[in-house]
Amino acid sequence: MNPHDDPSAAALTEAVREFLERDVLPATDGRVRFHTRVAINVLGMIERELSLGPAQAQAHAEALRRLGLSSESDLAAAIRSGALDDRLDEVTAVVRETVAAKLEVANPRYLGDGLDRLHTHLRHWLGHWPAAPGEVVVVGSPFRVGPGWDGRTRPFIGVASPEGVVLSVPPGAEAAVERLGLARQRLLSELGDGDGLGDELARTVGGGGGRLARGCFRWSVRPAELEDAGEWLPVSDPRVPSWLHPFNGDVLVAWDDEGKYGAGVGRKQHDRWGHELAVVTEEALRGRGIARRLVAQAARRVLAEGAVPTYLHDFDNPASAHVAEAAGFPDRGWQFLVLLEKRTV
Repeated sequence: MNPHDDPSAAALTEAVREFLERDVLPATDGRVRFHTRVAINVLGMIERELSLGPAQAQAHAEALRRLGLSSESDLAAAIRSGALDDRLDEVTAVVRETVAAKLEVANPRYLGDGLDRLHTHLRHWLGHWPAAPGEVVVVGSPFRVGPGWDGRTRPFIGVASPEGVVLSVPPGAEAAVERLGLARQRLLSELGDGDGLGDELARTVGGGGGRLARGCFRWSVRPAELEDAGEWLPVSDPRVPSWLHPFNGDVLVAWDDEGKYGAGVGRKQHDRWGHELAVVTEEALRGRGIARRLVAQAARRVLAEGAVPTYLHDFDNPASAHVAEAAGFPDRGWQFLVLLEKRTV
């Protein structure tokens, strides 16, 4: 528990930065103006490290742990010695995400406009983004009463970053959901259906589902540089399997050794800025790295088309998590929340 009251260190830093930007910078010139701009940039870096740093540190430590390492020095030594040469895809993913994390703090502009696309997508898809640190924002969105990517209505969707949570509900249901007093800890706990939260939300937003599902929400602006593994086809192509038919756009398909369908990726095009990827691999092609190559290939196309690729999976699906990591979708500590039908025994 933090013993310090508001304003937080981040808020104080933001206040100083805004003072320099709005009042000092316009009133100076020459050397003083230059150093004022440097100070503004430094304060921006401090703000981003205060906001992103803890989650980045946790994700970095976990990534190193999966490699059997405890520090970047250990990683450098393992790379030099060749001890991890049989896990180069994983090592590359860790190094790439380490560099991306540094750039997210030092200068996000070097990451391109992928982060801007992500924020635009979440603002559009949810109705608001981001939430302030520690805040749970409930927002009404017309997208919760209209058809989604597959024509189905989803009256409750939430996304949680390490800082805050945004819950998207039908317009007019905001106050009722807020009266439930949903704290971050309860929303993101591992209690599952045992606390009745799914039933409460379903009654409040009018959804048929009564099970609150949680999982890992991933996104990428730097997919892994893996070799293409498939070809793009319209869903109307007779060779496309039925599970890919609902996706609203063409699909990516890989063939097995006999030229038959072996794996595929569909895109849930939620809006023009965010496309969620889903992958399924047939038994015959599993263990060959096909899924990660397909996901990385699809992600590159999504980025080329001006959107950001996202990848969602259940926490109890380690195979999907492994594919995501290898394809360049790191676990940044983000979660998704959605109401589903209750499981029947």
